[in-house]
Amino acid sequence: MNKKIIFLKSFIIIFLFINVTIFSKTISLATINFEPYYGQKLKNGGAVAELIKKVFNEEGYNVKIKYVPWARAVGYLDMGVVDGIYAMWKTESRDKKYLLSEPFFPNEIVFVSMKKNSIKFDGDYKKLKKYRIGGVRGYSYLETMKKYKYNFDLTSTDILNVKKLLYGRVDLIIGDKLETQYIIKKYFKEFYGKEEYLKPIVTMENQYLAFSKKVKDAKLKLEAFNRGLKKLKENGEYEKIKEEILQLSKFINEKREEKIEVKK
Repeated sequence: MNKKIIFLKSFIIIFLFINVTIFSKTISLATINFEPYYGQKLKNGGAVAELIKKVFNEEGYNVKIKYVPWARAVGYLDMGVVDGIYAMWKTESRDKKYLLSEPFFPNEIVFVSMKKNSIKFDGDYKKLKKYRIGGVRGYSYLETMKKYKYNFDLTSTDILNVKKLLYGRVDLIIGDKLETQYIIKKYFKEFYGKEEYLKPIVTMENQYLAFSKKVKDAKLKLEAFNRGLKKLKENGEYEKIKEEILQLSKFINEKREEKIEVKK
């Protein structure tokens, strides 16, 4: 009996040791609430967070996530306070400054206005100079659109940016189409369907995990992420997580039931 107890205790100790060893390496990441892709209130942190955790777990890393405004997250990255941030859109300057992972799940970036504003857009960006445009501090479009000298009205989060549009503080905003639809449908239902997504789209931006060059073993961590991402693409897990986003898109774009008044 005593031998069995000793064996059981030894087995438990070995099991715990193996698990501690496997996940003894920790990745610290900063991010924002970018629903429905990732956020504190979403199941498992959202599809992108789920992907990142699974990728690192494949390579024996545990992941700690801190939620802050985007400008602060970039500041943490610059100072090496965190290993990395997600999800970043690539620009020439960012590609030089940080270590960017292999891309995942693209964002469809668009200008959004209210239908009542009747703003026309044919792809000529110069024609939008007369409008007040809402944006988020630290986002890459501020760099790429600097040449147009837009009258930007900036805020700290996407929800506040959308809110400014809905309540008429700006003429239009720029942002991810799916995220904007999600925010309006979830937080501002009374406005859903009153917004307009201008065409052509601005761009399709891949998402990246950005690593700080100031942290220890940054290159090794980048390589680990890329290896893990490749594994998930090969075993089908990547497509399963991607499907979650597609299903969300279908849900968001379902037509609302219209109340039909029957005249008697």
